[in-house]
Amino acid sequence: MCFATIGLALGASAATATTAGMMAVSTAISAATAIAQYQAQQAAYKAQQQQFNQNKLLAQRSMLEQARQVAMREEQERYAASDKIMQSNIAAAKAKGRLVASTGEAGVAGMSISALLMDVERTRLNNEGTINRNMEAIAQQGRVDREGLLTQAEGRINSVDQGTRPSLLATGLQIGGIALNNYMDYKKDTRNPVYASNLNSGQANPSS
Repeated sequence: MCFATIGLALGASAATATTAGMMAVSTAISAATAIAQYQAQQAAYKAQQQQFNQNKLLAQRSMLEQARQVAMREEQERYAASDKIMQSNIAAAKAKGRLVASTGEAGVAGMSISALLMDVERTRLNNEGTINRNMEAIAQQGRVDREGLLTQAEGRINSVDQGTRPSLLATGLQIGGIALNNYMDYKKDTRNPVYASNLNSGQANPSS
């Protein structure tokens, strides 16, 4: 199909059919190119999003696994601390029992027994305080570790670009701009068509 036929099909006059047809074909090609570019950008964006989401999922899984290990370590430390406190209490109770028995057999006065028992209790409390302080330090370290894991995961996630979603509106505006420019060129060409210049030259120089 020639340009003139396309122009006539679009409703142009016979004098401007070829120009109109060329404009229509040019606009269609430009529009198709813009759409193809948008589709390619959309496909690239989806692929980048898939890569980003996969990396994000792996980063989150890694963070959760490491956080689980931190929690397990803290739980083991708590069990160990509780056991130490229990063992300290048992040892203190046994020591008090031995003191009471031995001082009773030796006929030691009541004030002396009280002082010895207070020493045993003070030792027990000191041991318990040391264990609790150690547990506080472990808990604090656990919080620091979890914050570090979160920062590490965020850095890993941000290391992969999410991509930029292509704008369908921008593509539409691009096609509209192309159509407008082609139309303006068409109007300019039809105001002073080449065939009119040739016709005027032929009238000025008739054949003999």
